[in-house]
Amino acid sequence: MTLDNLLQECAKDTYNSKVMVRSGVYSGKGLEYVNRFISGINRGISKICREKFAPSFTETITTDEYGEFNITDLTKTLLRIRDVRIDRDRYLFELDAAGTVYVEGLVSVPTTITYDYLPAPMVYADLDVEIPLPQHTVDHRLVGFYADYEFLSQEGTDYDSARAEAWLGLFNDGFANILGPMAQRRVRMV
Repeated sequence: MTLDNLLQECAKDTYNSKVMVRSGVYSGKGLEYVNRFISGINRGISKICREKFAPSFTETITTDEYGEFNITDLTKTLLRIRDVRIDRDRYLFELDAAGTVYVEGLVSVPTTITYDYLPAPMVYADLDVEIPLPQHTVDHRLVGFYADYEFLSQEGTDYDSARAEAWLGLFNDGFANILGPMAQRRVRMV
């Protein structure tokens, strides 16, 4: 689902015809609403990635003369390191509070790092871009539910607050059913 499609869903969910006028072309009050929805979408994606499921990425980094590299050297925003390897061999690593990763025994060596990352925030220019979470793991409408909740929470009326709570309930129900990294691993009992 593209960002534009999700925005149209959010507009329908919250009965905002100003946004639904023409998909892809927003102005005036509609543009203000779109920016509020995009903000909620970004926060929903961030919450899902930080707490349940984040996309993973693999890249090669060369450690320095001390067997270290900094997380700022990575291409994407790091959430969790999953794996440090050279070919098929896995290596132990330590991540300190300053963002330095120390890999024991690897000095000035190209190392393959697999890590979970936080996708870049979506912006208005990304209308034709797909939501950066895999649809088979996270239903994109779930992100829209969170945006609906935030949008209605900001409206300030009791009626909108009650509707916001309903959307938050739908989000929480779906959120509880997302299989996170630990749930994806199969454990075989013998």
